[in-house]
Amino acid sequence: MTLITGSTVLPARQGSGRRWDGRAAPRPPVPVQDRFALNAARLAICCLPVLLPRAGSNTTPADLAIMFAVGSTVLWAAYTGGRLTVPYRLGVSVMVIAGLVSGLFGRWPGLALLSILQDLFLLAWAATLASLLYRAGALDVLLRTWVWSAAGWGVAFVASTTSAVTAGPDAARVSFTFGDQNAAGLYFVISMLIMIATGRPRSRVARIVIGAVLLLATLYTGSLGAISGVLLGVACGVVLGVGDRRGLAAAVALGASLCSRRRR
Repeated sequence: MTLITGSTVLPARQGSGRRWDGRAAPRPPVPVQDRFALNAARLAICCLPVLLPRAGSNTTPADLAIMFAVGSTVLWAAYTGGRLTVPYRLGVSVMVIAGLVSGLFGRWPGLALLSILQDLFLLAWAATLASLLYRAGALDVLLRTWVWSAAGWGVAFVASTTSAVTAGPDAARVSFTFGDQNAAGLYFVISMLIMIATGRPRSRVARIVIGAVLLLATLYTGSLGAISGVLLGVACGVVLGVGDRRGLAAAVALGASLCSRRRR
């Protein structure tokens, strides 16, 4: 369930990261009082793919790392007076109320309670990230952590499944620590899109290498949904890239040409 956190909304990319002379702009330093909570969030991001082994209520090592990050952020806010931001609170409140009603009048109240706890858990994780992103330099640190950790997991995934690939097509569909091939493919696709959208790391060569690793890992999962996600992401990127270059002028010119043809 922790992979759903890949949909957490991050602030828009802040500038191109370049100075007026073309050199990379220095990264803003992270204050000392923010480093503990930020490092706990970085640890949780690195542990997102560790979904095995599972304990009671499908609790995984990734969940434990997220719990540690949430607790660290609460302590950080209490110690420094930092601002706690809770996104999605309206939508999650509706889901929780609906879950409570269905649990009270349903046949399986225990499962309904578990679903509610999972929703609140994801809300706490989203609030942790949103609260830390207001601090100086936190966005760049978390984005680089996600991309580089995904690259490391991609290398480990490919290396551990190379022998399985040669054994046969069925053996190639392994899940590593994800527990599911589709979950593994989803993680690699989300990581690839985050890298493309944010431009992290800033080196183009590093992005190309990491992108190749993530794409190869996605293919190794054998997940058709993940592969379709790659194709859809590339198509959206092309459309947005063309729209960004041509802008409103191209749309106005196209509309004018269509109107002139109709008049003729």
